[in-house]
Amino acid sequence: MNWSQPHYNLICHGRSDLEVFRSKSGTGRFPRTRLFEHTNAQVAQHYSSDLSRLAELPTLVVAEALPNGNAKTPAFLSRLNRVYEWSSEIAFDFQHLYGHMSSEDVFGLAGLHFDLWEHSRTHWAVKEGDLLRELFGYIDGRFNRSRPKFFTVAEWPLSSLDHVAVMMPFKQEFDAVHETIKAACGDLGLTTRRVDDIYGPRKIVDDIYATIAQSQAVVSDLTGRNPNVLYETGLAHALDRDVVAIVQNDDDVPFNLKHVRFVKYLQNAEGLDKLRMELQRSLQEVLRPQRGEGSGA
Repeated sequence: MNWSQPHYNLICHGRSDLEVFRSKSGTGRFPRTRLFEHTNAQVAQHYSSDLSRLAELPTLVVAEALPNGNAKTPAFLSRLNRVYEWSSEIAFDFQHLYGHMSSEDVFGLAGLHFDLWEHSRTHWAVKEGDLLRELFGYIDGRFNRSRPKFFTVAEWPLSSLDHVAVMMPFKQEFDAVHETIKAACGDLGLTTRRVDDIYGPRKIVDDIYATIAQSQAVVSDLTGRNPNVLYETGLAHALDRDVVAIVQNDDDVPFNLKHVRFVKYLQNAEGLDKLRMELQRSLQEVLRPQRGEGSGA
């Protein structure tokens, strides 16, 4: 196996009770029909002519990540000692090298160029990316980053989820705007999460923190200079989240945010249709590196 390879194997199983997740080494099986899904066509062609070469690549063996990110599913950095065809399946002799991580953690690493919803599909992909650098960065951050002092979190570090966090006033007059934001995200295959969508015993500030920290991006409506929205926007910036700001009136953008690009909209049918299109474009732009677009993956 060559750790300097520009590619790595991603073996994603739909079941976390398989032998490959219960043993440190052994032989696994995988459906031949799911090989090279989510793989660049040229890369797939290179390895399909000789499957044994897949054993040269570092490998992630993971279970499908759960959508809510709460229950952790297993993930391993592994070595493949042999890859070969076995009837209608692909067989691989594996040795797990590191396992103190979860699929939810792994699929939150933007530098590994995962496609959207790839975490919920059983498949074997050959991906582009520096697997060791990304995993070592994650491990270093996991053990050296301290838990937040002001906010209470049930787990640490928090896993990355697929939602877009929405920060806006909780007023009936903004219901149509909220529906437009959800529609724009839905067009991109994304869900939205607003704090009032969450029910539970935790303090609301803890829900706000987790909603932002686990998001792929944040949409923040600055209309009316709502103090809660301004606080949440600042928190999103501090957590290094991409924020797409929207507003009805230029004067509602605080001085400290005047340099940030924002989407201005009118709260009528035509204005909301335009907002939906503008949000799609803006979210596609900020999410492009996370999805690996333009990388050939």
